[in-house]
Amino acid sequence: MGSIVLKNICKSYNGDLACSDINLTVKDGEFFTFLGPSGCGKTTILRLIAGFIFPDEGTIHLADQEVTSLDAEKRKIGMVFQNYALFPFMTVRQNIEYGLKVQKRAAAEIREKLRYQLEMIGLGGLENRKVNELSGGEQQRVALARSLVVEPRVLLLDEPLSNLDARLRDRMRNELKLLQKKLGITTIFVTHDQREALTMSDRIAVFDHGRCVQVDTPEGIYSRPATSFVAGFVGDTNLLEVNRKDGYWYMENRIRLNADLKPDTRYISIRPQDINISHSAAGSTDHGLIGRIEFREFNGISTDYSIVSGGIRFKTSALNTTLSTGAFEPGDEVTITFTNGSIHELQQ
Repeated sequence: MGSIVLKNICKSYNGDLACSDINLTVKDGEFFTFLGPSGCGKTTILRLIAGFIFPDEGTIHLADQEVTSLDAEKRKIGMVFQNYALFPFMTVRQNIEYGLKVQKRAAAEIREKLRYQLEMIGLGGLENRKVNELSGGEQQRVALARSLVVEPRVLLLDEPLSNLDARLRDRMRNELKLLQKKLGITTIFVTHDQREALTMSDRIAVFDHGRCVQVDTPEGIYSRPATSFVAGFVGDTNLLEVNRKDGYWYMENRIRLNADLKPDTRYISIRPQDINISHSAAGSTDHGLIGRIEFREFNGISTDYSIVSGGIRFKTSALNTTLSTGAFEPGDEVTITFTNGSIHELQQ
């Protein structure tokens, strides 16, 4: 397979910066995700790696080979597009075999590889069906097989699950991850969906306005965001500006914190599940605030509450269990508590 190394990559279109100063290393066999909002440069970097476009500055290495100016067909990279880019009036078999025939592989080899791919994606018996007669999930699997059958060193996936309904998306996410681990192929997955990124990735690179702002494991990205942007983009959080005056720290210049923060702290992040809610007065805890419930949202496994205290809106999340003491209602006066250990300090 192959590792991928990007060094000082920059790309502009008509003077508009698409990505800048990108330095990344994707390890051999890793499932690596590019995460960020639309327009942040994720797909541009994917297309640079694939060889569909070329950087203005910097170099791209695949394994031990520099491929910066190498044509796409010479890089041995497979890519699955958001719309799958299948040939609609060809059969499943013809779509999967296409790349092998372009490479002029022997007929016996093509038959064997086709059989293996059909078995791997669970579409045996459907090889003669036209792809426009398949479901979205089946088309996605054909697109994967067509990319994998030519044995690429690297697999690039550009939001391939975005056109599927929620239940099928969950199932295909699991199937894709299991398949990638089975094959051990280096994979880069592009998405703006934080749940996909957190559940599927070995590591994640978060992008904002064409720059990579953090690379870490899913646990690290969620628990230790490097910036206020990452904290707010990955998972729900209470992101509050803080300032120091008269020797104390204040949230939004309104509520005093019983905590000593680093001198250059600009924001704090507190995840909703780290804020407890009760009808009783605060016990032994670092912070106990009186507030009023603005609204509640039942989500099945949990209930989210919006609570206003001292002019600041806090979001809390409570797990719904058989031991739950009952729901709180809008208008209820409640106490919210959290510890200093749940506060994550951010300098930008």
